[in-house]
Amino acid sequence: MISQSIVELIGTYDRNTTSVITYVPGTTTNEASFYGCGLQELARRLVTSDESGGTAAFVFKGSEFPDGDPYEAFLVEAKSD
Repeated sequence: MISQSIVELIGTYDRNTTSVITYVPGTTTNEASFYGCGLQELARRLVTSDESGGTAAFVFKGSEFPDGDPYEAFLVEAKSD
C-alpha cells in the first residue's frame, strides 16, 4: 500500500554506483523505527565501509510489519498477510 511505504536512500545513487543494497527490516519494525538512526545503522555501515564510495542502500518499509509485544508480533501478525 503506497500510503504506508517509506524508502530511505543512504549514500549516493548515480552513474558511479557499483553496488546497491536493499534492506528490508523485519518483524517488530514499524514507522516509528525509521526516525532516528537505529534502523538504518546496518545499511549506513555497509555504505560507509565501501572505500570506493560506490555503494548505495535503500532501506525499505513497504507495508505493515508485525509489531507490538513479542506474542502479538511473532505468533499473530507475522502469520497473516
